[in-house]
Amino acid sequence: MTTEEALVGTVIEAATSPLARNNIMLGYWCKWFKNLSFSPKDFYGMVLRNVHGCALPGLEPRNILLRQSGPFSPERLYLQLRRERLVFEICGAMFGAGFFVSSRLFDRRKEPTWADYLVLFLILGFWGQAVLFTRGWVWAVIVTTGIIALLWSLMRLAVLDAVSGLDRLMSDLPFLGPVYDRLFHPDTYYRQDLNNSYREAVHEALMQAIDEMTSQKGLRSLTAEERRPILRSLDGR
Repeated sequence: MTTEEALVGTVIEAATSPLARNNIMLGYWCKWFKNLSFSPKDFYGMVLRNVHGCALPGLEPRNILLRQSGPFSPERLYLQLRRERLVFEICGAMFGAGFFVSSRLFDRRKEPTWADYLVLFLILGFWGQAVLFTRGWVWAVIVTTGIIALLWSLMRLAVLDAVSGLDRLMSDLPFLGPVYDRLFHPDTYYRQDLNNSYREAVHEALMQAIDEMTSQKGLRSLTAEERRPILRSLDGR
């Protein structure tokens, strides 16, 4: 068993509807292949192997379970590829007398609001007041500046590629997450270039996996038009 195939079967988490509602869809692609039967896990392993060959820094692959409709409906296995705030969710499944593949690209960037800054200020003020009444103003200043220094150090550490899990954790935190993204993930030209390169790399890896699958089953290759996803600009909010 390859590393990519092992990964598909080990990391599974249930996706929650609040996260899905916060997503902004940037791209969509879907194709149904008539008279094709294939294992979704085998297909995800092929996609992961191709993505691994791109050596994309900061990539977090995992499997998620999404319900087909309501809260009691069956769950469907998806392959999720996340890099910073851009998330691909890829699905392969049987449908009728064929097999379909879909790919969605979501943007999970969140802009901070005045409420985020206000809540953080109130939380910091609460801790400062609590220490002030119990230990005096000297300790209140020490604790308050210590908390600020600790949060700043964690945010600086989180942007390193070696600790991408911390980056995801910081970004997903309520109130602090949007502020962290504004300070340490500004939408620069360089980040836009990286995001577009990431989008093209993953889509190309997906198309390579589809070519492998159709070749194994003796089906024709997709045309250039069939490979083209529906896209929205990455820098348009």
